[in-house]
Formats: sequence, C-alpha cells, structure tokens
Amino acid sequence: MKRQRTITRREFLQASGLATVGLVAAACTTPPAVTPAPAATAVPAKPTSPPAPASKYKEAPMLADLVKAGKLPVVDQRLPKTPCVMTGYEGVGKYGGTWRRAFNGVSDYWGPTKCLDRSWAWFDKNLNLQPRQLESWSVSADGKVWTIKMREGLK
Repeated sequence: MKRQRTITRREFLQASGLATVGLVAAACTTPPAVTPAPAATAVPAKPTSPPAPASKYKEAPMLADLVKAGKLPVVDQRLPKTPCVMTGYEGVGKYGGTWRRAFNGVSDYWGPTKCLDRSWAWFDKNLNLQPRQLESWSVSADGKVWTIKMREGLK
C-alpha cells in the first residue's frame, strides 16, 4: 500500500509566500501611455433645433436604447442627488468588457456574493474609510451615539 505524502506547514507557507510575491509583481505593472487624440480641424455646423439640456453624468452606451424607448429613465433620474463617485487606480474606466474573477464551483458557497458591493463605507487605496451608501457619519465623544446620513435618493 502506497502512503500519500502530505504537505508540511513550512512547504505551505513557502508556496503561499511565492504566490503572493507573484501576484504583487503582476499588479505592479505600469499601464501603457495614452496618446491624446488629434484636435478636430473642421468647424461643426450649428444645430437647427435647441439641444436637450446637458446631463451632469454620461449615459452607459448599452442603456441608451432603453432610455430612448422610454423603458428606462434618464441617468439624472436614476442616480441619487449626491452619487458615490469612485476614482479608479488607472483613471476613468471604459464601458463594457468582461469581468473575470475566481470561483471554486458549487462548493464555493460565498462565490456568487463576491460580486456584490452594498456596503455603507469602504476603504480607498490609502486605507482611509470612505462613504459609499452613506453620505456622512459622526460618532459622539463617548462612542454611544452614532449619527448616520444616507445618500438622498438612494435606491
């Protein structure tokens, strides 16, 4: 009968450390430089009808058809008065694409919930606590009274 070899604690820690170093090294790559688009030389024609009022926010291209069809309200009506605006590590993101993440199959009980982000607050890249669903909060000096202000219009 052949005895199965088990991994020792030391081997596990070495493998974990090596994997961590590899992930950190992969995350430290610099993004490619972005070259600015050339300036337009033609003068645009004047509109014949008054333009629609400009929105403070940009509509997602994949939702524009639903808004035009009247199945979805415009972006200004869908957002709270003071939405949470997050700054990305690599600048402003692009719409669309594929989100890849780890999932261990049916045994990964918490796997489907890993994509949800409904927390009141979260940490930024400098580990400072930043509000998300909350607009602000304060704590009394003795720590007994917490005052929480939710974002108005949050759905």
